[in-house]
Amino acid sequence: MTEVERVSSSRDICNRLAHWINARGDCQRISIYSALATEVDLSFLPAALHASFQFSFPLVAGARLQFFRVSDPSELKNGSYGILEPDPAIHEPVNLSDIDLCICPGLAFSPDGTRLGRGKGYYDAMLSGLRPDTPRIGVGFALQIRDSLPHEEHDIPMSHLVTEREVTPIRAAAT
Repeated sequence: MTEVERVSSSRDICNRLAHWINARGDCQRISIYSALATEVDLSFLPAALHASFQFSFPLVAGARLQFFRVSDPSELKNGSYGILEPDPAIHEPVNLSDIDLCICPGLAFSPDGTRLGRGKGYYDAMLSGLRPDTPRIGVGFALQIRDSLPHEEHDIPMSHLVTEREVTPIRAAAT
C-alpha cells in the first residue's frame, strides 16, 4: 500500500466510522491511538464526527496502557516505541470504565474478531478492563483481514471490524 493509498483509505475508514458512531448516539468518550506508519491514521476522525466527543490516547506505563484525555493532538509527545503519547503532566487520566468506545489498531484481524497485535499484550490487558458493553472496534485496511488467525485464551475479540469497505459487527461479541 502506498502512502497516498494509506491516507485515502484512512480517511474512508474514519468517515465510515464517524457515520456509525453518530448513528449509535451513545459513544461520547472514545479511545483512539496515534498511528504508526503502517496503521490506519485516525487523525481524520475528530473532524468527521458531527458532535462534541472526548478523545483519549494511550500511554505505555510499565506493562500496561493508561489513557489520558487529549483535546489537542498536537500536544502529544514522542514516547514508547516511537508512538506519540499524551503527557501526564498536562493531560487528565481516563478510567477504563469511562470509555464508551475503544478503537484498536492491529497487524491483522479475522471475521471472528481475532486481533493480531504486536505481541506485547498491552491492548489485550487493557481490553479486559473495559466495561463488558463497551464496543471494541478493530480498524484496519481490507488487506489486513484474514480468514483466520491464531489466538490464545487471553486474547480479547473485537466486537466490530471497520475497513475502508464496511463496518462489520462480530456476531459473538457485538454490542
